[in-house]
Amino acid sequence: MTRKSSLAVMLGAGLFGLLCASSALAYDQYNPGCSSCHGAFTDSTSTKGSTFPGGDKHAMHRSSQNMSTDCKLCHKLGDGNNPFIGSSDGNLPLNPGIGCTGCHPAAGLRLHHVSSGTIVCLDCHSNDPPPAAENVKPVYYGTADTKAANPCNPTAAVGVNENWTTNGFEGTDTDGDLLYDMADPDCSGVAATPGEAGKTASMLVTGYNKASGALTISYGVACATTTNHIEHGLIANVKTYTYAGQVCALGNTGTATFTVPDGSFFLVVADSATNEGSYGKRRTSGALTERPEDTTSATCQKPQDLATRCDP
Repeated sequence: MTRKSSLAVMLGAGLFGLLCASSALAYDQYNPGCSSCHGAFTDSTSTKGSTFPGGDKHAMHRSSQNMSTDCKLCHKLGDGNNPFIGSSDGNLPLNPGIGCTGCHPAAGLRLHHVSSGTIVCLDCHSNDPPPAAENVKPVYYGTADTKAANPCNPTAAVGVNENWTTNGFEGTDTDGDLLYDMADPDCSGVAATPGEAGKTASMLVTGYNKASGALTISYGVACATTTNHIEHGLIANVKTYTYAGQVCALGNTGTATFTVPDGSFFLVVADSATNEGSYGKRRTSGALTERPEDTTSATCQKPQDLATRCDP
């Protein structure tokens, strides 16, 4: 090889390195890389025609009425609403600072773009490992820092799983094969679990038998429910929700008659054949949080999976 050709190879290699370095830097944050196709993070541009709550992708991600994602998962202090793709302040010890990739895994995101015909990522990312399957939760999913929960997105309801736009229920393609949600074979067998009983209509005591102590109630039936049960405990323990027992198999008609000890609090919990639903929410330090699950009474206990619940 001549010195001239050797120098040309070296220059070519150096140029490729500079291009990759430039490309990597350009896509370190949402702007200007992603915005060239997806618009500013604070506007309503959508390549799929999605309509965002408030017409703002940023508001959709952070609003407590929508995805309610902790700002530190995507941002670093002072980045000016321009989130980082692969790094952020994070919220340790719960969540590391891996930016957008905490919900949009890098290998799957790049494969999705390549599969869709956008091949610019291949300039520098030609040896990505195979992405995780669609049914594998991204790092941030199902944590207290975001409402994003289930990549298989089994429920067509606004504000649950991956449904944050106002005009459709299609989630993200986390494994990059262009198959979404339940249409992806990875998600076969995934089903929605019950929501919260009493959410559509408040629980009311409609009758009381003085002789037997039996109560009759009415309540809103939760979605994905086959039957319901009562959780009860002493009124003195209602602040901590220390449960003392259960009444099983109330049916699913929206009414029920049962007996609990005098001086008890009680609540209705929805059940399916395999899972129990939400116990509802309580206000803790000004914020609404899920009431704790009963883990001590085994009478009618089933696993609880709030990530796949059928309601927002």
